[in-house]
Amino acid sequence: CYPQKEAAQIALDAIRKTIKGGHYKGNIILCCFLKEDAAIYKELLAFPTWSL
Repeated sequence: CYPQKEAAQIALDAIRKTIKGGHYKGNIILCCFLKEDAAIYKELLAFPTWSL
């Protein structure tokens, strides 16, 4: 099994690269099956999040 924290960091890095230029206008939704995964993402998120 791939390490959860490392996988989350890879996913967040890919998201940051996508939105970095400011041209991405959509929403990004992270859906986690496990509460442990959701906690890891909350810990690693270092950029603003919001809900509409």
